[in-house]
Parts: sequence; structure tokens; C-alpha cells
Amino acid sequence: MVSGNVTAVLNSALRYKEFTACLREWFNLTEGRLTELWNAAENSWGALSAAALYAKAFLPLKMCAENISINDRDWRRVKRDVLGLKEIILKDIIIKSRYTRTRRNLVKAKLRDLEKGLASAGYIPFSLHFRLDSRAMVGEPPPPFKALFEGGTLIDPIIEVPYIPGSSLKGLLRMVYNKIGEKLPGCLGELGEPALFGSLEKGIGAMVLTDAYPDPDTAVEFLLDGDATVPMYADGTSTPRIEEHRANSVPSKYPVVRRGVGFVEILGIKRGLEDICGDELHALMRGFFELSTLLGVGRKTSLGYGKVVVIG
Repeated sequence: MVSGNVTAVLNSALRYKEFTACLREWFNLTEGRLTELWNAAENSWGALSAAALYAKAFLPLKMCAENISINDRDWRRVKRDVLGLKEIILKDIIIKSRYTRTRRNLVKAKLRDLEKGLASAGYIPFSLHFRLDSRAMVGEPPPPFKALFEGGTLIDPIIEVPYIPGSSLKGLLRMVYNKIGEKLPGCLGELGEPALFGSLEKGIGAMVLTDAYPDPDTAVEFLLDGDATVPMYADGTSTPRIEEHRANSVPSKYPVVRRGVGFVEILGIKRGLEDICGDELHALMRGFFELSTLLGVGRKTSLGYGKVVVIG
């Protein structure tokens, strides 16, 4: 059953024959099909699956509201309410990111599988735990998020939780190693970047990283949060001019990873490296990882996003 606020907005908009004609002729979308899509989105299990269904329902509504002209004094309010459905969608997507017991158990199983995979490939798996000390946007948003919002973050399509690609974390480690590698303890500094991280000549390196998933023991209730940016100056040209009278302060809202979410990264070290580094290998790798994550993870780190605290 479509929620009351949404039903009221749709009923107001569908009173206009120009609007219903637009939906039918441009998108082959009837009132019944529209309600069906919205119900399916509201009843879906995860944020990503909900976004995919909401996009099919909301984007036609948005395009018709923005592209038809109706000579009615109430139409402006109705149009505003239709476009405002996007905020309702964002709130529902955040609610659907609740870190339930079922999702936590799925992540536990995923992490166990990653550890087993590393062990079978000849690596010693280490669990590194860290927490986001600010909101984060990681990677290119999935298509449903890109269709609805001006930003977003990566979501695992199966478990429907945000994750941080191992390639992003490995890039941070490689960046730091290039700067201070020779100053690291002998077991790491003497290996050299190609041997440690891998290369075309050396093949897979002595260190591999899996994707990082939300810690099943993290204390947060929701994994996603809403964020917004306010584009102040834009004139539709490639070289916009800064003119106060042309400022456009309409905020762009989108889902991000919530501050305080804990993550688990499984780091694999090639068997035999412990013979070089000894019993301090885990402490060395944790320190190296902590140093690397000072740069932040994801996008917009220069603006304070993606701050990380390594906790174990």
C-alpha cells in the first residue's frame, strides 16, 4: 500500500489530464502500473533494489512535471510536491539501510568466505578494523543511485550494504609506500613495491586486500545517511561566471555512508613473509594501514569526507 503522503501527491498530480497523458504517451505508464512500481519499491528489502524501482516510477513523474505547461494556479504547488517525492525516496532508502541481524549474518558469512579464499590461495589473512570518523562517498555510485541522485556510494548488489573496494585501500597503501617505503622496517622496506603490491613482471604481490565490509559488530543502526551539496553558481556554460544575482541554491541530496560505521578489511600476506618479518608482522601491517588511511577513503577527502580511525 503506497504511503499516505505519496498517495496524496500522486492523486493531486493525476487530476491533470495533461500530466496523465504525458505519463501514458511518453512512458506507457498508467496509474495502476505507477502504483504497482511504487508499492514494490516501498516493500523491497534493500536500498539498492528500492532505488532501481523508485527510478522507474519517479523519473517519468519528474520529466512530465518539468516539461509540461499547465495553466492552473495550483499546478506550481503540485509540481513542487511531485519533485519533492525525491526527498521521500531518499528517506526510505536510508531506512532500508538498517543493519539488521540478517544483514550482519550475511556479512559475517562473506568475511569468512574471503578469509578461506585467501588461505586457500597461500595467504595468511589478517582482519583490520576501522571506523569512519566522517561521512563517506566511495567509488562510482551504482546506476539506480545515479539515476535518482546527484551522488551516492557503492552498494553490494547481493547483501545490499555499502562497501569499500580493496583496490581503493591498496591504492592508499601503495601511495604511502612510494613515499616512505625505504623508511619502513626491513621486512617491508626491503621487498620493494613490485614484490609487495604486484606488477606485470612480478605477478600478484605478497600483499592482497579484499573489499572492506561493514563490521557485523558495529554499533550503528543505519549504514546510510543523507547528505547535500548546494551549487551556488551555475549558468549552464563551460566557464560559469560568479554572479550573486544568478546564484542557484537548490541543494543536491544523495545517500552516503554514515559516520561511525565500522568496517572490516581482510588483508592477506603471502606465506613465507612471516619468516622475514617475524611475530610483529600483524602490528607492522596495522601501523602501515593506519598511516595510509590518514589520507581518507573515497571521494571528496579534501572536503573532510572519508576520515578513518583504525581501531584494531
